[in-house]
Amino acid sequence: MSKFNTPQTLRSAAANDPTATVNAEGGIAYKMSDKLELYTRVASALVGENKYYEDGKTADAGLLNAVSRVLKTDPEFVLKLAVYTREKLYLRSVTTLLLAETANQAPGKVPNIRKYIARCIKRPSDMTELIAYQLARNKVTDRKTKLPMAIKNGIALAFPKFDAYRLAKA
Repeated sequence: MSKFNTPQTLRSAAANDPTATVNAEGGIAYKMSDKLELYTRVASALVGENKYYEDGKTADAGLLNAVSRVLKTDPEFVLKLAVYTREKLYLRSVTTLLLAETANQAPGKVPNIRKYIARCIKRPSDMTELIAYQLARNKVTDRKTKLPMAIKNGIALAFPKFDAYRLAKA
């Protein structure tokens, strides 16, 4: 009979872990840090689209909540994630969301936000999408001005990237 090599169930091991929780299927899961949760939501985000366990509105609300939590502690992480999302993951809508939320919730907290915005704008339609998202956001949360200065300056910095042909094509 073994005294030290006893089988320990997953539930009893998780009972002593403060990050343990229950997932949607009732199994053991572990809570992620705010940054890891944001990355996970961003990397799997199709804004407004249904997921397996969540409908589109719930998924978008969870994404916005995660963005808000990370912006309070590390707004530059959100901007770097936006650049990564646009340049490596080739996602457009979620990048627009990250940029606009940072410009609205963390103005002045990160120097040169406009450079991050300009870097993420790869197509002329990215500029119009960013403006459209901001105007739609203004209907939900009232603002004194239509566009934050960071967005205006970022678009102004990105505008010279495009020639007349690309602008006419958009």
